[in-house]
Amino acid sequence: MKNLNELNDSRIRGRIEGHPWNDRKNPSPTHGAFKVQTKRRAFRVLASLDRMRDGSLVEHISISHERENIYPSRDEMCEIKDMFFYQEESCIQFFPKKSEYVNLVNNCFHLWRPINGTLHIGERQEAHEWIPIGGDDGGAECPVCGGYFDTSDSGFKAFAACYHFCPNCGTGMNGGGEA
Repeated sequence: MKNLNELNDSRIRGRIEGHPWNDRKNPSPTHGAFKVQTKRRAFRVLASLDRMRDGSLVEHISISHERENIYPSRDEMCEIKDMFFYQEESCIQFFPKKSEYVNLVNNCFHLWRPINGTLHIGERQEAHEWIPIGGDDGGAECPVCGGYFDTSDSGFKAFAACYHFCPNCGTGMNGGGEA
């Protein structure tokens, strides 16, 4: 997360009920309440450094509009994310189990970034290779689910170069073995 003192012009002055860390005399570089303007609308953002139940630390922003029936669009969420986090930092928005759901503000969305670990969004956790079956004009098999795909039209090498994920189970592929 960026140093929040860089956003002091957007910082909400004074205390907000339930958020004693919004001190205008000694603004925090990691916590605060802000009113920010996107290309379309203004939103309130609460930023904090939180300790999770497992002891890990996460940077967290809560994004809401003053009117309860207005939700930020994806583009607005991206704009706000870039105001508070560096462009190359990955953040997540997740939906908890119903039994762990907390809703204090109806139109509030959250972005989280763990600082004790790394998010592997869009990265393959383990590289797999297509298994060639019957040479270049035969087929390809997924090493995880065993799904078979006919490659006689395109050839195994072209198939392996084109399909980076198994269409059957979604496993990430890193090319293929020799046909």
